[in-house]
Amino acid sequence: MMPQDAPINSDLFRTALQHERSERLGEMVDESLRTAARHREERAKRDRIEREAEEREERLQHFRELEHEDAQRLAERRRLEEEARVERENERELGERAQREADARKAEAMRAHEWEA
Repeated sequence: MMPQDAPINSDLFRTALQHERSERLGEMVDESLRTAARHREERAKRDRIEREAEEREERLQHFRELEHEDAQRLAERRRLEEEARVERENERELGERAQREADARKAEAMRAHEWEA
C-alpha cells in the first residue's frame, strides 16, 4: 500500500461509516414513523370505541326514558281502569238499590191495596 493511499482509505472508511450511520438513522426514522402510525391507529380505534360506547349509553338512556314513560302511561291506564270499574260498581249498586226500593214501594202499594180491598 502506498502512503498516498492512506488518506483515500480513511476517506472511504469515513464515507462507509457515514453511510452505515445514515442507513441506521433511516431505519430508526422508519421504525419511528411505523410506531407513530400504529399509535395513531390505536388512538383512532380507542376514540371510535369510546364514541360507540357513548352512543350506546345515549341510546340506553333514551330507552330507559321511554320505558319510564311507558310505565307512567300504564300506571295511569290502570288507575283509570280501576276508577271506571269502581264507577261501574257504584252505578250497579245504585241501580240495584233503586230496583229494591221500587220493588219495596210496589209491594207496599200492593199491601195497601189489599188492606183497602
